[in-house]
Amino acid sequence: MTPDTLFYCGSTTKSFTSAALSLLIDPSAANTSTPLAEPFASSPTPLEWTTPISALLREDFVLSSRWATDHVTLLDAASHRTGYPRHDLSMNVPSARHLARNLRHLPMAAEPRTRFLYSNIMYGVLGHVVSVLSGRPLVAFLRDHLWKPWGMGSTFLGLADVRAAGRAADFAAEYWFLNDSAAFAALPHADLIADAGAGAISMQP
Repeated sequence: MTPDTLFYCGSTTKSFTSAALSLLIDPSAANTSTPLAEPFASSPTPLEWTTPISALLREDFVLSSRWATDHVTLLDAASHRTGYPRHDLSMNVPSARHLARNLRHLPMAAEPRTRFLYSNIMYGVLGHVVSVLSGRPLVAFLRDHLWKPWGMGSTFLGLADVRAAGRAADFAAEYWFLNDSAAFAALPHADLIADAGAGAISMQP
């Protein structure tokens, strides 16, 4: 380990995705000279945490329940109260848009707002929301509006971002423990693409 070693930060990524949404909801809080895109500013219904996701993603966000499709909000997704369980095996898709569109094929485990059900998928969807509202990739929005103003110059989103910066060699090696042999084995770095908004940030300690 060196001062330049990069570590995946897992679900702390969710706090950055939520912060990005906060800036889109209240652009006056932005501490950056780069303008925020506000395509919904002229809408008669202002963008709020209580805005239904389907009003923003249209045909991309269709759930297995019509009521849930019409009523699940940004806050519901950010609070893990959409009624959807993890469905982690469904996340191996090429983009956050694909992740959102797959939800119509996945069953709910509870009615919305009745149970806390942790969902990486929904934070992948929220990352897609940020991209759609801003008209930019999630990584570009995070870098310009959060990381640069906060002096977080060695923060990245996903393996492609790390490689583009020439920092792949700085990634900390990962291992898992094999019970059968009682030994550690090297684990390839996860390439989190579709659910980047849930857990793909890496940074220096």
